[in-house]
Amino acid sequence: MRRSRITSDADAEPRPERQRAKRVRPKEPLGVRLGHIAPLEALEVSAIGLLVEHATAFRPGAVCDLELWRSDQTVRLRGEVVRSFVAGGGGSDTRIRYRAAVQFLEPPQTIFTLVPELSEEP
Repeated sequence: MRRSRITSDADAEPRPERQRAKRVRPKEPLGVRLGHIAPLEALEVSAIGLLVEHATAFRPGAVCDLELWRSDQTVRLRGEVVRSFVAGGGGSDTRIRYRAAVQFLEPPQTIFTLVPELSEEP
């Protein structure tokens, strides 16, 4: 017979905080090309990654080329899909939508110029 151990919150290991950087919803559209899929629009962006919505699923762990643009500025870098999940579909909307969280593999030096909202105080 197996015995299970009941633990309290005090016994639990502290969980790492998922949100490691300030996230913002861009005030103006921020275009995204993820791999060969474009155009997408960033739903949220931070200094270390972004969240996009799209029609095809991405495999977590996949490394891809990213292109971010706004007005006349473009940033190209590499990113890794860290989460991918179903975000919509069903009901009257029969299209399945996915969201992917992508972590930048190289810090984009111009992200604060491209997304000035990241520098603003709340």
